[in-house]
Amino acid sequence: MAWLENIHAQNFTGGSSTIYVDSSVKDFPQITNSADNVLQFVSHGRHGELLIDGAWKNAQEIAAFIKPLIDQENGKISHVNIYACNFARGAIGEEAVAIP
Repeated sequence: MAWLENIHAQNFTGGSSTIYVDSSVKDFPQITNSADNVLQFVSHGRHGELLIDGAWKNAQEIAAFIKPLIDQENGKISHVNIYACNFARGAIGEEAVAIP
């Protein structure tokens, strides 16, 4: 999957496969992830949507984007932390957070 390799080259920090910082987030401080089973996902957000690779994505699109990132870790990822302003705000945001 060439797109997945490109995502890794652009967005994963410090060679980590569990810390994703979207390219739209500028000057984000270096972070580390001590929990190998957690995907840390940092982006811009609005009610129920995340800005990923320059496009606003709804909950279903986010799930489709994140699934290959989780699958490549061979079942190691059991939890996703999303850091994005306003993502969980309002009814749409609450619904987005509830999607498994």
